[in-house]
Amino acid sequence: MLREFLARVETQRDSEPDILIIPKANHGNMIAKMLRERTRLMQACVSSPEDVPRLLAEGEDMFAAGSEGETPFHFAAREQPSALAHLLRACKEPARIPMREVCDLAVKFDIESVRILLQSGLLPKDMVSRIMFKSMASSMRQVSDSHLLEMIQAGPDPNAIDEEGSPLLFRVILHRSSAPNYPVLRAFVALPGLNLNAKTRDGSTALHLAYMGGGTEKAEILMQAGADPRIRDPQGRLPYSWGMNIPRPIQCVDPEPYKDEPILPCLVCMERNRYTVHLPCGHMILCRVCVDANKKSTQTCVLCKTVIRENIEVEFE
Repeated sequence: MLREFLARVETQRDSEPDILIIPKANHGNMIAKMLRERTRLMQACVSSPEDVPRLLAEGEDMFAAGSEGETPFHFAAREQPSALAHLLRACKEPARIPMREVCDLAVKFDIESVRILLQSGLLPKDMVSRIMFKSMASSMRQVSDSHLLEMIQAGPDPNAIDEEGSPLLFRVILHRSSAPNYPVLRAFVALPGLNLNAKTRDGSTALHLAYMGGGTEKAEILMQAGADPRIRDPQGRLPYSWGMNIPRPIQCVDPEPYKDEPILPCLVCMERNRYTVHLPCGHMILCRVCVDANKKSTQTCVLCKTVIRENIEVEFE
């Protein structure tokens, strides 16, 4: 209803300004004032993006702001990605673009506007990082792997931190990838200068977070890129303790980093210490006695029911 009403206002504002009757005077006056204050370029960014190049050639100011402080860039990012592309190509003073607000509008309203911003080459690293934060935090839609890979290719600040003190890497780890091999995480950890051992305000690392999800694939990717599995959280816990497992590849099952780990009781008898790591699931939950009993019975992990192919001993001091 409101959209139809605004369309009527748009079409009649120039040709028949006195004929349109608006029932609620206050609302009507506000809308009419807003429309009168729009420049021709602003209007083109909403309804006729193909006119933007011509209006720019005629001298329309792309930085002119209305009473609400919005420029043609705001209108284009919200309404017409193609108009935004015209503005960015013609811009000679990118420092004057209200880039923070334009990026936020693009993330909120149109992913195509986000792609145009990324491809423009005008975004500084902090703005690319902001777009990634906003895109992955948005509750309106699930951002795709392909869009995130475009953002990574545009060159974000890999060590950017959000308002809550969480590194961008943490958002990437939490992203629900549609692909089984986590291409977004693999591409992100390859960014130069990334601090894989950065901590949040609570003292945990990205490796702690990766294990907390219950799987080992993301933890493997982080350690292969150089994440340190020996860094403890403020409670003294090593990363694998957050998920009660350790990495599955045999080359990563190195007892040395875990020798001074706080001793945990067997999950079955609750009396003796845990002793072996089951492969391929990676769970370390049983003592020697219970491991031997398990071999004679189900030969599956007590926790996840995965068939045990091999047991790796981990000695604790």
